[in-house]
Amino acid sequence: MDGDAAAVPGSYPGGSASPTRPSKKATVDALRTDLASLGLDTKGKKDTLFRRLMGWWTTRVEPASEADKPGEADTEEVVGIERLLPAPKQPFSSFLCFDVEATCEAGVNFDYPNEIIEFPVVLLQWADEEPPTPAEAGPSASAKATAHGQRKQRVRRLVKVDTFHTYVRPTWQPRLSEFCTGLTGITQETVDTAPTFPEALLKLEDWMDSWGLRDGDQLRDAMWVTDGPWDLRDFIPKQLHITPTSPPRYPAYLLAPYLNIKTAVQSYLTETHKRSQGYPDESPSKLSSARSSPAGKKRPKDKIVGRLTTGHVTSRTTKDRFKAMGIDYYLNIKGMLKALEIGEFEGHLHSGIDDATNVARILIAIANQDVLIEPNSRLPPPKNAKQWSRLEGLGAHKLVESIWGDERAPDGYEETFVPWLKQILDTVLPYLPIALASTSLKATELPPPIFRLKSLDASAITAAISEDVPVSESTWAWCPEGWTWATLVRNERVTPKEWWQDVREVHLEPDLPTAYPPGSICSLIPQSGPEEVERFIDVTGLADVADRPFALESTVDHPLPPHLPRTPTTLRALLLNHLDLRSPPRKSFFEWLRRFCEPSQDREIDRLDEFIADPDEVHTYATRSKRTIVETLAEFNTIKIPLEYVCELVPGIRRRQFSIAGSAEKHGGKVELLVTLVEYKTNLKIPRRGLCSSWLEGLQPGTRLAIRIDQPTLELPSAETPLILVGPGTGVAPMRALVETRIRQQASETALYFGHRMSTADAYYASEWEAWRQCGVRVEIAASRDGPEKVYVQHLIKRDSVMIRDWLKRGAWVMISGSSNTMPRQVREALAYALSKEAGGDMDASEAGAYVEAMFDSERGQEESW
Repeated sequence: MDGDAAAVPGSYPGGSASPTRPSKKATVDALRTDLASLGLDTKGKKDTLFRRLMGWWTTRVEPASEADKPGEADTEEVVGIERLLPAPKQPFSSFLCFDVEATCEAGVNFDYPNEIIEFPVVLLQWADEEPPTPAEAGPSASAKATAHGQRKQRVRRLVKVDTFHTYVRPTWQPRLSEFCTGLTGITQETVDTAPTFPEALLKLEDWMDSWGLRDGDQLRDAMWVTDGPWDLRDFIPKQLHITPTSPPRYPAYLLAPYLNIKTAVQSYLTETHKRSQGYPDESPSKLSSARSSPAGKKRPKDKIVGRLTTGHVTSRTTKDRFKAMGIDYYLNIKGMLKALEIGEFEGHLHSGIDDATNVARILIAIANQDVLIEPNSRLPPPKNAKQWSRLEGLGAHKLVESIWGDERAPDGYEETFVPWLKQILDTVLPYLPIALASTSLKATELPPPIFRLKSLDASAITAAISEDVPVSESTWAWCPEGWTWATLVRNERVTPKEWWQDVREVHLEPDLPTAYPPGSICSLIPQSGPEEVERFIDVTGLADVADRPFALESTVDHPLPPHLPRTPTTLRALLLNHLDLRSPPRKSFFEWLRRFCEPSQDREIDRLDEFIADPDEVHTYATRSKRTIVETLAEFNTIKIPLEYVCELVPGIRRRQFSIAGSAEKHGGKVELLVTLVEYKTNLKIPRRGLCSSWLEGLQPGTRLAIRIDQPTLELPSAETPLILVGPGTGVAPMRALVETRIRQQASETALYFGHRMSTADAYYASEWEAWRQCGVRVEIAASRDGPEKVYVQHLIKRDSVMIRDWLKRGAWVMISGSSNTMPRQVREALAYALSKEAGGDMDASEAGAYVEAMFDSERGQEESW
């Protein structure tokens, strides 16, 4: 046929034949050649290039080729038979879909003091399902499976597993309005017999604990899912202000990052629509992503061809934009159900349990499309209203809003700090009396260093160094101001070698006998490993200057940070004693590496630009995998690090705090610690040991190190006051000091409740128990794994309820020390049980609970947990 050939569906621009299906075995150059012929972006790593090309293929070539097959053009795609990417490894196991209902009036906005009247939660978890066989799924699926050699695999699906539901009694305005009753369907009789919000919160926590959804007061491997931000951002804080818990607290599990299903659906629909258009280089303006460039310009590198995720928020498409897609609806719950084509709303609209159930249906529909389910919203911790009101009462005016950084965010605290810093500078600088002359630098330009390394000769070193640190010491040890030198006299493991935990007794002898109150805190500064230091020096090419003495000076009008030495040092000593080489690199680390790059280092520049542009890349590469700074530098070893910037590139080593396990009088001012060494595996299955744990494990008796003793958090009552001590595990360390002090004071009524697993493994200080008993101390031991039934300290407290009640009635103090999981709360509940009528007391359950919480609001109840 004469004339121009018609373009074949799925062909390259210009009508050229479609390429073969992309292969992961293709070279980077081959992938870039194919992408360039399609007019697509050719920058990025090999995985990125492959996903980009695969995205074009699956949206242009395969749909067209399937449509050409006779009898298959109208056949539905079988989920699980053909996938662009393998099923994602989901970061959360459980999802808590909830939608509260609250008191309301017609025509009022969110300034109204709403009280929660219904609190439902629908729990979703992953479950494995057998996919349909190709024969069961139909001829099209069977043909595809045969063509691609697809093997039958189990498919993970999100399913509903349980429901929590309670109504809540309002207390500030207990009468429901007619508008509220008509809107929610909740009657006055229903809420009148319901628990108050603090009581409902305890019921929720018990239900969450039954499913293992809490770790202490934090969420464990779970995420909240809401329809908009209002439930967590507005209703919960209002309710806790109107009816605070006793004692007042803001549950940390309600502050965790969460999934706003509305935003997730908006992003999902926008992204899938863009992909259905084959990633056009010039997207229609109404559908362009927030990352897109103006028409005719090359778009920047992005992730639109990678994994679909709810955590990556693309443009929040408005109703008009959806109309441009041919969709006419608003994204309420009904609109989301309609957009995802999963049926009508089930139940009564504005019924909390029905709304939550339909939110769960929406999440299931998205999750079962192999979307990575990640949080897309965060809440700051509640502000201290009393401080703000006091300052405002004195005439203060807030210049900028305060913020809260999340260390566990993909980009760490910098994710919120950096924009806030720019805002505060823009706000504060105009108020300064003298205009500051400054030159703005590009993000990739290297600023002047803030530390100067002043070279020293031998005479300067001798004059400057302290007598306590001889020049001959190769480690250049350093004792900060306010610290003191001590000698390690014992470092022995007290648990069997086959036991799962390495727990050690560490004894230190200060240079001068030190008097400290019982329960004091000892701080240590660990060191980096010599192998890590040597590797850092090697990969950065700084071996020639590693042992050259110098003094650190600040080039700006500020003193040196507290973690840096004021005495002469070397690079090797800095890395060993002051800089944390095991910390995961943050976004600022990659920004520094980018500034160090030479213009010719295109590969490194491209890779670092990806990290800087996408916090998820940093989170996946470094934070989640616990990749260290040294390991990262080894992968970027062609980048040269200037010596004067090392202290800006690598963060300082943080001090570690331990409760002193003994009284100064009993042990002659020596310091005894009970320390658990931390061991874990990263998500890459690489075994790790904490920085302090590695350091302590290798310390030999005779080693000199700096220590600081801080005041205790637990303070003893008078000797005449009964005292109940609860210290399971290594929480017994400060309790030992308190027991020794009470014996010296000849106190008559002291009880210690110690919990551990096995008497042959982790019975710390067991050799001293009988001596304590001989001195009048009541020592009760809960060995949870020694018998057929698990027994914990709270069980022993309930068993001794008669004595506990008598002591509490006579003004006893209670001190709790140990892990901050459920133990402290369960101990408080056991104390309340001892006072209740159920145990023979004269208080009902609510009165007993209030009594115990009032104790911990005062000095009679104290807690030290970690």
